[in-house]
Amino acid sequence: MKRFSPIILIILAMAIIYTGVRSTVITNAERSLRTAVRSLEDQGYTFRFDKLEQGGFPYRIALTFTDVSLTDTSNTIEGTADEIVLISHIWTPNHWLLNVKGLSLDLLDRGISLSDDFVAISHKVYDDGRTVIVADSQEAGDFILKRAPGLTQSMTAENWVFSTVLPAKRQASDNLYEATIADFRLQVAGGEIGDGKAPHEYIAGLEITGSLTGEGLTRWQEKQAVQWSSNGGLIDVKTFNILVGRKGPNQAALGTSGTLSVDAQTNLLGTFSVKAQNMSYWSKIFESSNLFPRRGSLAHIQSLPEKTEIGIMMQGGAVLIANRQVALTDRLFD
Repeated sequence: MKRFSPIILIILAMAIIYTGVRSTVITNAERSLRTAVRSLEDQGYTFRFDKLEQGGFPYRIALTFTDVSLTDTSNTIEGTADEIVLISHIWTPNHWLLNVKGLSLDLLDRGISLSDDFVAISHKVYDDGRTVIVADSQEAGDFILKRAPGLTQSMTAENWVFSTVLPAKRQASDNLYEATIADFRLQVAGGEIGDGKAPHEYIAGLEITGSLTGEGLTRWQEKQAVQWSSNGGLIDVKTFNILVGRKGPNQAALGTSGTLSVDAQTNLLGTFSVKAQNMSYWSKIFESSNLFPRRGSLAHIQSLPEKTEIGIMMQGGAVLIANRQVALTDRLFD
């Protein structure tokens, strides 16, 4: 009987162990996916895909889903993707990369509609229990925001990055509101509003940071929205900075921070502090956009000095800017 050298036996043993560990990681990943899908279905969502394939051997773990869809009966989300590839390694089981191709999303009863040909997502769970999710367009330049509150024409972007941090445990709040359940940040660069022909608007930069407090809204329903708000839930916008136009005297900038929630009738409820450069530009945007269906003029603030701090309040279906009612809002749910 032929004898194998010790080094060959060691290599064979390592290969067997590696294959076994890899199989275990894949099994655990598939089990976690099934658990996540069941959790979505328990909340009223429907997750479907045409085919699931395993790959990536020997260095990676790859699970490829094709013709993916996620929907729910309350129109919270209607999402489709041509392909989603989940990638990890056996030595980083808590870190997964998702490559999404042919993404299309309709959110919040189709109030927001967007598409992107490719999105890279990183999902990592740290030792302290925090979950960090980062979505990146990889500067592909194929993002289109087709519909959103206040948007009258579609918007494209050369690059965007969205990140959120989910804490392991909800800590006691040190303010009047509930503890933070998620921090978020959105950055957009090189965007254009319109069809690329004059007249159009160039978005030089957009950055939004903030946090979500209160029990999370799992579905876009009136009852959940009111309950979330009554339990101290709100969106805390720490920064909202936007720069519009090419460099020059006509460039316009706006920065704001504040909080936003809803009242018992699902009217918008919030306060913001705004500083703007080129106020006449922002006044025209306000008067021409569809953000508020019934609006008046901002003539009373156009003569204010540049970067004057202006207060905005939304309450009881009315919008007040610099202590004057300038618009009425519709309820979020009819």
